[in-house]
Amino acid sequence: MQYMLLIHVDEAAMAARAPTATPEKPYEMTQPYLAYNEALKKAGVWVAGNRLAPSASATLVSMRGDKTEVLDGPFADSKERLGGYYIIEAADLDTAIQWAARCPAAQMGPIEVRPIGKAGLRGIRGHAGRANQGQRCRHCELHLLLLPEVIHRIAGTARIPFPA
Repeated sequence: MQYMLLIHVDEAAMAARAPTATPEKPYEMTQPYLAYNEALKKAGVWVAGNRLAPSASATLVSMRGDKTEVLDGPFADSKERLGGYYIIEAADLDTAIQWAARCPAAQMGPIEVRPIGKAGLRGIRGHAGRANQGQRCRHCELHLLLLPEVIHRIAGTARIPFPA
């Protein structure tokens, strides 16, 4: 099963550690991350991973009826922001947690571990009451549809097409 490891960071602390960072070259990959990435690949669990640009460059997209609403960052102040992600292939949640604990970012902030994939969404209890009734949630289906495109957009290799 695939799991996403969502890395939460304190952007101010990160910027203080790398004062020469620019949007084009945000931060250098440190040796602990290089070693962690190599360990993931050597174990055959690596699927994808990357750092994210600072949250000030984020854009929120929502739909109100048939109208697309776009809100550009920065957003409300919060100490921890989503700073990067890994997608790994792991036998179970315990194995995914073990990999998250080995990530260098775990020394500086929390790493959220979430199962991804269609099978993982059907069993979520309390999700609008639909999963327990065997119904599909349009909201979750939309996330599953957009996840690969979001990852490509984060990596800068594609753009999400939105209706005009």
